[in-house]
Amino acid sequence: MLEVFGNFVGWFGTITVLTTYGLTLFGALKFGSDFFLLANLTGAIALVIGGAFKRDMWHNVIFYFIWAILTALVYFDVFSLFFKK
Repeated sequence: MLEVFGNFVGWFGTITVLTTYGLTLFGALKFGSDFFLLANLTGAIALVIGGAFKRDMWHNVIFYFIWAILTALVYFDVFSLFFKK
């Protein structure tokens, strides 16, 4: 049952990240918009959760964990606390 959940969440994350990327490439979605960032964050978190269920996929988990952190830092504008624009 957990394997099915992990697969579902992983596929959701894959579809979300790739759809967001495709829409941005074709100009249907603005790079850096709130929707772009939230979709990337959601997809990355889903891929981390999905990958955590597979013992041999830790390189993907780490990749998408870092992807999620970077996206969250930009979305929540953390850098403005340290640097003036």
